[in-house]
Amino acid sequence: MAQKTVSELILFKGAYYALEQCGLLLRHSAILHKEQVASTAAGLALLAREELGKYRILLDLWRKAKDTGSCPSPEDIHHAIEDHVEKQKQAQLSVTNRMQGPGGLLDRLRSRIRCARQTTKAFEQLDKQKRRRTPDDRHASRMRAFYVDPSETGQGWNRPSDFSPTEARDILNDAVNDYSIQRSKMISSSDPMLMSALNAWPDPPELPLPPSPDMVLNS
Repeated sequence: MAQKTVSELILFKGAYYALEQCGLLLRHSAILHKEQVASTAAGLALLAREELGKYRILLDLWRKAKDTGSCPSPEDIHHAIEDHVEKQKQAQLSVTNRMQGPGGLLDRLRSRIRCARQTTKAFEQLDKQKRRRTPDDRHASRMRAFYVDPSETGQGWNRPSDFSPTEARDILNDAVNDYSIQRSKMISSSDPMLMSALNAWPDPPELPLPPSPDMVLNS
C-alpha cells in the first residue's frame, strides 16, 4: 500500500493557519497584558512563538515539496513540528539586547564608546551566545508562566503569579515584532511562490493584525 502524503496545498494551508494562530494568540496575550495578567499573557505570547516556528517549518516543507515534487507523510509532519524547543528556535528571527540596570550589557555599551572595535567583537559574541540559549530560555519561560513546579534547588516553588510584568511586556513586544514581519511577507506581493499559492486558494482567512502599541508597550 502506498504511503499517504500531504499535498502541497494542504501543506501551505497548514503553514498559513499556524501564522494565523500566532496572530490570534498574540492579540489574546495583549488583552491579558493590558489587564495586568502577566504570567498568562507571557505564556500565550510564547505559545504564539511556537506557532510562528511551526509556520516556518511547514513553509519550508512546502517549498521543498514544490521544488522536488515529493510531499511528506502526516507522520513526517508530526515529527517535524513536535519539538517545543525546535519551534522556538525556528521562531527566533531577531536578537534583542536590553539595557535595564547596571552591569552586563550597559557596561559593554560604555566600553563601546571607549573602544569601538573591541566592543563590536564583544557584541557579536554576545549575540551568538544569546541565539544559542534563547530557544531553551523561551521554553523555560513558557513553563514558568503556566506551571507551579519545584525550584531548581528544591527549596521553593515557581509561582506563575510572581511572573514579572516587565518581562511579560518584553516577551510580548518581541513576539509581535517578529509576527508583524512574517505577516507582511505573507500578504505582500514580493514572493511569487507565496502569491501563487494564495491565488490558488479561493478564500483564505485574513491574517490578524498585530496588537496595537498601546496594548503592548504599557506595563
